[in-house]
Amino acid sequence: EAVVPFDRSTPFVPADLETVVETMRRSRVAGLSQAFDTLVARGVLVKVNDFIYRGTQIRMAQERLQGFFTSERLMTMAQFRDLLGTSRKYAVPLLEWFDARGVTVRSGDHRALRKPRDPAEASVSAARIQ
Repeated sequence: EAVVPFDRSTPFVPADLETVVETMRRSRVAGLSQAFDTLVARGVLVKVNDFIYRGTQIRMAQERLQGFFTSERLMTMAQFRDLLGTSRKYAVPLLEWFDARGVTVRSGDHRALRKPRDPAEASVSAARIQ
């Protein structure tokens, strides 16, 4: 809780990966590194470049992203940043993370919601985010 805090007033600000790793190194808790790896493997914590998000933050961001596309066809990086109420520093890697996982697809300066080819692919994509 303390190492990867969640602030409701800034819900899409992640923890710095370097700070998290340094905190674990200084800790004398046996098995902490393995516990961290397990949390990442299960999606409770999510590594996005140099940042650590809680899985709940990622799901909230994806819900907002999908909500945006109910009325819009394309999204710019600035629109994504504003949608999350965060800075470009966090929005760029997060949207690239969604691109890499097949949630969005980039075309020039815009993103679109990637449409699954079949229902089975939709459930696999959803499971990757969980």
